[in-house]
Amino acid sequence: MNNSVLLSLVYNFVFKLMDLYSHSSIHKGLEALSSKVKELFSGSAIWYYLRTYENTSRFFEQSFFLRSIQGCIDGFLSVLRKVFVPIWTSYTNSKAYDLLQNSLLGMIIKIITDRFVLILCFFIFIHTTVPYHSWHNQYGAALIILITLLYLVKASSDIRYGLDIKRMDFALVLFIISVLIGTFTSITPSSSIRTLVFNGMSFLLVLLIVNVIKSGEDIGTMIYWIIAAITATSLLGFYQYIKGVPVDPTLVDVTFSPGVGRVFSSMGNPNNYAEYLVLTLPFFGAAFFNTKNPYMKAAIAGLSVLPLVNLVLTSSRSGWIGFVASVFVFIFFKNRKLIPLAIVMGILAIPLIPSSIIDRLNTIGKDTSTLYRLKIWEGSWRIVEDFWATGLGLGQEPFQRFFNKYTSAALPAHSHMLPLQIWVELGLLGIVSFVWMVVRLVKKSMICIFEKKNEGLNNIIIACISSLTGILVIGLFEYVWFYPRILTMFWIDISILMAALNLQNLKTGIPLPRE
Repeated sequence: MNNSVLLSLVYNFVFKLMDLYSHSSIHKGLEALSSKVKELFSGSAIWYYLRTYENTSRFFEQSFFLRSIQGCIDGFLSVLRKVFVPIWTSYTNSKAYDLLQNSLLGMIIKIITDRFVLILCFFIFIHTTVPYHSWHNQYGAALIILITLLYLVKASSDIRYGLDIKRMDFALVLFIISVLIGTFTSITPSSSIRTLVFNGMSFLLVLLIVNVIKSGEDIGTMIYWIIAAITATSLLGFYQYIKGVPVDPTLVDVTFSPGVGRVFSSMGNPNNYAEYLVLTLPFFGAAFFNTKNPYMKAAIAGLSVLPLVNLVLTSSRSGWIGFVASVFVFIFFKNRKLIPLAIVMGILAIPLIPSSIIDRLNTIGKDTSTLYRLKIWEGSWRIVEDFWATGLGLGQEPFQRFFNKYTSAALPAHSHMLPLQIWVELGLLGIVSFVWMVVRLVKKSMICIFEKKNEGLNNIIIACISSLTGILVIGLFEYVWFYPRILTMFWIDISILMAALNLQNLKTGIPLPRE
């Protein structure tokens, strides 16, 4: 009861504060300024490009290439159904089936198979929460293969489920093609094939998610499971902090940051954990705005504090910068009139920021980590100048084979920058298709948000775009795909975004997530 009263007080205070701001002269002035800027911007070529649909997708969907691939997939599913349906029909008429249906296990199986999205949710939860020392990257690949097999069984017995490539953005298909080309033209094909397995599993997961999600309720369920998983990792992070995290000189320059123990939770590396948090934190915002229950709103807001504090405890400077960028994007699309207020509040909050954070930020450009990155970027760019068209091949081994031929810096595992590493590995087709995919997704998201067809769907799209912005900002300082769990979560975010855009294009209403 006391908790309910406290949550109610917090909820009323927050919304009272927002109500006061909405009726203030500051809000009115900013609204007038925003309207003037919009009026000036609305006649520009940029605005026209952002507000108009493209016809490139139609060309792709009608191409012989796509129809051939889709025909092969549909043919495979058709054969599978012809083989599986008689077997399934025979089994459902047996006594063993009746016994299973009446058992607890049978009830659980029925619930899961009726809503296949729950299997994907279980995968995300396990993928997020299993501690680093108990996790092997092969586990993720094996689980995705298992989920795919289960989905094929589902698709064999339910014609509503298929594998429609058109549900993915065609620029992503081009990027996948560039990954395949980069594998088989690699200077070290065997190592590139190993890397292809992890990339291929992520792409397969994208195809499954965009085909499994049929409604806004499915997306809402997935978001709540992501929140539950991140909450669990946050509790583990607090346990590490209380127990004490040893200072690792390979992760922090002890000359500038002595005594800094960095929390890593289930990810094994504080930078990786910060990246995972930046990828998932915006979903708390989507869940907050998509529930009508005030107590649920307060609970979600309270739970969001846990990963936020963990993000601070990672001491990841790129993570902090990426999160600020994601918050800016979220506010811009949700209510851009609040941006000046957020900036003012941010400035006023500077004196309240712990000195440890300020000291950590002040080391940017001074510590060995930053200076080493500059040398890596210089050497990596020299590789691009010579192999800009074809790239060296997928994975870190081709990069490492050539790196020391272009600089005397110590050999790194990668270039410490996502777009630069993509260009080094996959050449011009890789970087162009990746950038094009991001631009297309952002553009389609902006069209959906500005049209305001459905607020619940828009909140999910905003969360995905904010997440994407945050991780790409980090990607300017880190190769965020180096750790397969971050790679997989990146593509999960992309797939949720594409699924939400598909729902919008189908002009279907999106039910609010369960309260």
